[in-house]
Amino acid sequence: MDVLKVIDGNYEILREIKSGGFGVVYYGRDNLFGKPVAIKAISPSLLGEARYIDMFQAEALHIARLSHHNIVRLYDVKRTDNGQFYLIMEYIDGVDLNQLVAVCRREGRTLPRHLALYIVTEACSGLEYAHSRRDPETHEALNIVHQDVSPSNIMISRTGEVKLIDFGMSGVRQRRSKNVREVLVQGKIGYLAPEQVDGSGEVDRRTDIFALGIVLYELLTGDRFINTEDPVEAVEILRAGRWSVNALDDLAIPDALVAAATKSLQHRPDNRYQSMNQLFLDLMNYQAKTNTSDDFALEFEAFLVDLPLLIPDQMKNVELPALETEEEDVASTRLHQYAKHDGLGKYVDTHENNGEPADNIASINELLSDAPTHHAENNGYERPIEENISNDFASIAAELDASLTKVDKKPAAQAAKKSARVQNPFYNVVEDEDEGEVRTIIDVVRLSARSHRKAILTTLAILAAAFILFTGLDTAFLWTSYGSGIYDTLFPPAIRIVSYPAGAQVFLDDKEISQPTPVAIEKISPGVHKLTLTLPGFDPVVKSIQVPPKGKVKVAGQDVPLSNQPYIFRFKIHLELSSNPSGAGVFLNGIRYTQTTPCRVVWEVGDPLQIEMEKTGFQRLTGMTLNTVEGTETVEDRRLWRFQRIEDQREYYAVMGMFAKAVTISSAPSKAEIYLDNGSRPVGVSGYNDRLLLNVGAHNITLKKSGFLSKSFSVRVDENSPDKYSEVLQRIVRIVAVEAASGSDNDIGARIVQLDSERGSTRVRATTPAQFTLLPNAYTAILTRDGYDNFILSIPPSGNVAVARMKPHITSVEVVVFDEATSQPLSGVQITHQSLAAKGSSEKLFKETDSTGVAIADLPVGQYRVRIKKPGYREQTRDLSASLNSKNRIIFKMSPLEAVNR
Repeated sequence: MDVLKVIDGNYEILREIKSGGFGVVYYGRDNLFGKPVAIKAISPSLLGEARYIDMFQAEALHIARLSHHNIVRLYDVKRTDNGQFYLIMEYIDGVDLNQLVAVCRREGRTLPRHLALYIVTEACSGLEYAHSRRDPETHEALNIVHQDVSPSNIMISRTGEVKLIDFGMSGVRQRRSKNVREVLVQGKIGYLAPEQVDGSGEVDRRTDIFALGIVLYELLTGDRFINTEDPVEAVEILRAGRWSVNALDDLAIPDALVAAATKSLQHRPDNRYQSMNQLFLDLMNYQAKTNTSDDFALEFEAFLVDLPLLIPDQMKNVELPALETEEEDVASTRLHQYAKHDGLGKYVDTHENNGEPADNIASINELLSDAPTHHAENNGYERPIEENISNDFASIAAELDASLTKVDKKPAAQAAKKSARVQNPFYNVVEDEDEGEVRTIIDVVRLSARSHRKAILTTLAILAAAFILFTGLDTAFLWTSYGSGIYDTLFPPAIRIVSYPAGAQVFLDDKEISQPTPVAIEKISPGVHKLTLTLPGFDPVVKSIQVPPKGKVKVAGQDVPLSNQPYIFRFKIHLELSSNPSGAGVFLNGIRYTQTTPCRVVWEVGDPLQIEMEKTGFQRLTGMTLNTVEGTETVEDRRLWRFQRIEDQREYYAVMGMFAKAVTISSAPSKAEIYLDNGSRPVGVSGYNDRLLLNVGAHNITLKKSGFLSKSFSVRVDENSPDKYSEVLQRIVRIVAVEAASGSDNDIGARIVQLDSERGSTRVRATTPAQFTLLPNAYTAILTRDGYDNFILSIPPSGNVAVARMKPHITSVEVVVFDEATSQPLSGVQITHQSLAAKGSSEKLFKETDSTGVAIADLPVGQYRVRIKKPGYREQTRDLSASLNSKNRIIFKMSPLEAVNR
């Protein structure tokens, strides 16, 4: 394959994958590691504003620290000598969810519900990781919020892996506009949360939960959540909370999924899930109870085999249908009649000037009279929207009038494609040229309208003059550190002192210096002096300083700093380090300490102190950082560390490492909920999320599964304990025997004489209904009863009730009826029978006598009550014992009613 270009001598661009309004995505290769990569080149039109590019480059490097199997990695950021900007990303051999659903619809395939839930749960996992991420250097929360969770930003590889893209926009979106009266919003209008459009700016992790809830809703219903093409109407629906999830009930979606989607889509963030982990657990509990798949990714891979969308060469130029309708053109909507307050707005047409707003604008009268619309191809229903809200009508109008005097008027047709003023609030609707593009951080670059050269030069001259004037005054009056630095350069002090922590009181020859550190002492007489620094909670720092008649001041034990640099003095903290179990190796900022736990360390205040511990048989303890200046700790997993400030006259801390082991809990059957140490919520599911991190010591594990008895057992974790535990759950099985032909559920009291399983046979003595405690294996039970055929009952590995429908023995019964007065046989006599063995049984028709007064029929062996009826005769009943080995015959003599009355 030909190499189109080589970047930085390492990355080769091989072929184009796709292009869009913000650049081109190429298929490339990393020659250093020999692996494919995706390389995005930013459109040259977006590279003119260096301050934007520098900001986004720093943000890209920040996001590159995310490392999770559900997030596409950003490997590198490169800028060439000519200013071109490249993003080196993980290459995903697959498609996004938007394309997958569209191709499934086109091919007449249905995405199975459990695979759709698999996509959502994997997205939950990636988002939970990003939301909880901390800066590896400062250990402060990064507060990363994606803000653009949508089907086109959820990728699925041909091996069934789910990956989130476009995380580069998350940190940038949280930056507010410099104008306090504006709120900037970016995202696809069909997946925005209410707080993104109401102007509050209160965006946090729950914003992503709402967006992922929309994805879940649309995968369950197959329909849009915000079902409108009008962006203004969509925004109003979101602001007012005028949406409905009744379609979930109409489609008979399971209650657990309805509850999960409904809770995710609450209007107020406080009423939603408060973390992605909560949504993940609810969906996984449903998956565990309703699906038997052991590997959803493998099943997904098999599902994708027959779909054409995973063949890159075929997909390169394929136009996919939209999620909702095929080949749908969506036009943007006029917004000039939208607002209720005075204000001005404009349209932004991204189809001209490479995505920049137009240079010229129409007159005020034209803008207020009729704002034109523009159209763009839209292959899906994900529509990006930017919102700027301004309440200052006068200032905007004045700015517009001033700009109108500096621009040449264009023909009306051309001006109609430019900006349009509308009433406040307004929206800049930007059509997405290619929704399937692998979008990155640079996709949010929007250049402001170009200013005129003369205005820029005039402004720069004014700023330069103001800067020079301010510098002079600042140097004279020492307003800022900048002025103080210039003054110190011109008139250097005898010694400058900085301490960690700052604010220490300084004594020279036991005489207090009025200003705490940082401080500059202007003059010190020649000779040797005593320098003392004190700070509450720390041991004093005492030094000897030598002041020669000429030359620099020297501090004993300290290197002479460079010109105009201060002497730095660090107070010391005391650390008591311990571990469970003890005897662990200690690493301080990556360097091994000479002693093992328990031990004491004296450490100078300054840079953050990273503490790690290591012991044979356990995984290494990391993720503990002490801010030595502020005396605060940052802990990634508080199950593994204990931190305590010991109240004393000195800064004294106790740090304890809690070693742990990763233990796998399995069960038969699988998918049992795992509870740890009598907790009220499950911490995992056996056979799926069954790997627990357990501290050293004793733990109680409880397994619970519907239809089975809960089982608790103890686990003791130490360096020699196993890393796998397997338990078998038992169940209560109730065995019932009923008569097969009767249709009754009444038990007939059969005897259970034997239970067989793969483990062997067991002789038992029980009468139905009976209960047995059984393992999750298949069993067979042998049942007997007098007058019935023996029955072999199959009991499956799951379930709690087994019913044996036994067939009774059949024998022939003869009924003979005579007239008592004439001794003649009676025909047409109705004969019924009722079983005496089964309680509550009803009478059933036996037969009618023939011309000879005889009725013969088959009955199951047993005890019966026989009743005969004939008009004009008295009813009679007699009991009959029907057996196999005797002649079952019963004779009736009926008395006429007249004879009875006489």
